[in-house]
Amino acid sequence: MIHQTRFAHTVTGCAVFGRAVFVEVFRNGGYNRPWRKPYGGSSMPRLFPIFSAVFFMAVAGAAGLASAQEGTLVVHGTEGATVRIDGKIAGTIPLSPLNLAKGKHSITLSRAGFRSAGERVYLRSIHGATVVLYLEPKTRKGAALRNLAFPGWGSLYNGKRREALGYLALQTALAAYAIDQNRRFGDNRNVYDEAESRYAAAVGAAEIEETRAERDAAYDDLSSSETKRNGAIYAAAIIQLLSAVDGWYRFPFAGNDGARIVLAPSIGGGDTSPAALAIRFRF
Repeated sequence: MIHQTRFAHTVTGCAVFGRAVFVEVFRNGGYNRPWRKPYGGSSMPRLFPIFSAVFFMAVAGAAGLASAQEGTLVVHGTEGATVRIDGKIAGTIPLSPLNLAKGKHSITLSRAGFRSAGERVYLRSIHGATVVLYLEPKTRKGAALRNLAFPGWGSLYNGKRREALGYLALQTALAAYAIDQNRRFGDNRNVYDEAESRYAAAVGAAEIEETRAERDAAYDDLSSSETKRNGAIYAAAIIQLLSAVDGWYRFPFAGNDGARIVLAPSIGGGDTSPAALAIRFRF
């Protein structure tokens, strides 16, 4: 608003000055008066005031036209939050009103320990626009539940990108290994079923011994692939639980939540009135 006021004063000053020059020239006949140079020479019409008036009034008109292409944007929100307009940092809250070009603009507020928020507005030159965005503080519960749902999500929520990538890579590797072992388990199951059928159909002692060995070998492969698959699944589950615990206990924004103890005198007056103890838990 300060920049807009100064701009309006500038435009008004140019227009008033130009009008005053025109009045002085045409009302008082100044355009017919000769203007003699200080160092001598022939006289010439006093065209300089006319040119000056035209110039200043043209500047005022152009400036007024330019001002019609701008609008005032007022942003309110969480104190200390960084304001980005169309991806560029404009300042922090509290923020002075801004003069922006008419049209659509994207406003985003972000601050450490808070969830980012944004809004798109269409700015008009006459009315302008006001955006109010109050950020929601991050909590331990939010970090833990996100890591429990998908390891690494809560770490990203806490602003720990490398840790989030580590959890993601580990879980992806375990999931791929479990899928591969499950595929092997299916193949080994088919081999075992065929070996079991041959063993059941064997008649001679030598054939029975041979098919039994094949069946036992197929069973060992089947058990091995099943054990590896289940081990990868159990490891992924353990990492998921550990990531949830990690998101809770290593929450970096301790001031946002947790137990608070507030001591306040109870209503009733008198020196003998007891103090009220309020413990507020916020997750």
